[in-house]
Amino acid sequence: MFYSQTCENIKLIIFTLDGGLLDLNRLRYNYYRSTCETYHKVATREDFSKMLGNMNTMYDHSLLSDYISSEDFNRMVEKDLFEYVKLKPAIKREGVDELIQYCKQKNIKIAVYTTHKTKRAIQYLQLAKIYEKIDFLIGGDSNLKPLPDEEVLEVTCQQMNVDFQHVMVVANFESMVEAANKLLANVIYMPDLVPASDKIKASVFKVTKNPLDIMNMFLFSKYDSVELFSPLLGMNAQMDLETLSRTRNELLDKYKDDEQLIALVNRTYDYFNEILSKKFLIDELEKQKRFSFDDEEDEDDEDDEDSDDDEDEDEEEEELTGEALAEMDFEELEDVCDDKDLETDPDDFEEDDIEKLRKAIAKELGLKLPAKKEAKGKGKKGKK
Repeated sequence: MFYSQTCENIKLIIFTLDGGLLDLNRLRYNYYRSTCETYHKVATREDFSKMLGNMNTMYDHSLLSDYISSEDFNRMVEKDLFEYVKLKPAIKREGVDELIQYCKQKNIKIAVYTTHKTKRAIQYLQLAKIYEKIDFLIGGDSNLKPLPDEEVLEVTCQQMNVDFQHVMVVANFESMVEAANKLLANVIYMPDLVPASDKIKASVFKVTKNPLDIMNMFLFSKYDSVELFSPLLGMNAQMDLETLSRTRNELLDKYKDDEQLIALVNRTYDYFNEILSKKFLIDELEKQKRFSFDDEEDEDDEDDEDSDDDEDEDEEEEELTGEALAEMDFEELEDVCDDKDLETDPDDFEEDDIEKLRKAIAKELGLKLPAKKEAKGKGKKGKK
């Protein structure tokens, strides 16, 4: 989708927590790759990057799905990852502090999106010492539709009272770019695990390396002379590539003795050439869609099969037992409350009240806890 994007007059920046502000996806990928190796499976950054976007479903069709359930593996990864980060909290991406400081100076609001539960996301931000500087946080327990649906971004903009044209979405995976494009918002793509694809390059304002690169873009955008001088040079985005190249060559010949003007001509050409290249990439992607009818039919069949598989998985889901409940620690009991949508609220219980919480859950679910069963957990997050 092609539309005019800018980095001027931005009032809100939306980051992802994982891969945007904090370098968590790299650690998560290393964990996934290492686990795959134990089962003689080869994981790649490209395949793992396509799994990003919804933490709750990202492992549903992973290389490990035949060996470990998606829910169990996700719980294992996130628990170990958080324990690791508590020991080594230096996980901020380069330039995060500088960019946040710049935003505060310019009164640009900062919002963060994550598929973590809000409580865990706050803990990560606190470990990175940036929680107090975030204006709005939206977690995976918000019950909003997952990306690439645009609802998450819509709600964020509504809460911040900012129009889409004044928003800069910093995306590090394709589904977030797609959601931002639907709202015609400005998008920066900041690669996390893999470089930007041609499709992404054609859909964003700019591809940057890290938050420091984004800050430099904001700082020097005011001094960009392309838009100012392009009418005088006779170059614009409505030209085709052949006309643009011919105009540049004529200008280079005309001003061959003026190094400053030659530099300006080349810079203006590069600017509009990038825009035209984006249009070309979009046209090519659209052509591929038009001539892939057979593939689309196959995909529909696959979707039907996936739907049947999902139904089978739901039917095969194991029922929670009193014995299983007795083995859970505090965090796992919290998950049960969330998954079963129970009225019992873990926040009403102190760290030493894990047995009271366990009994309350068992009572609400109509389960019988085994007699004289010593509980595994002693406090929140496994604390002893």
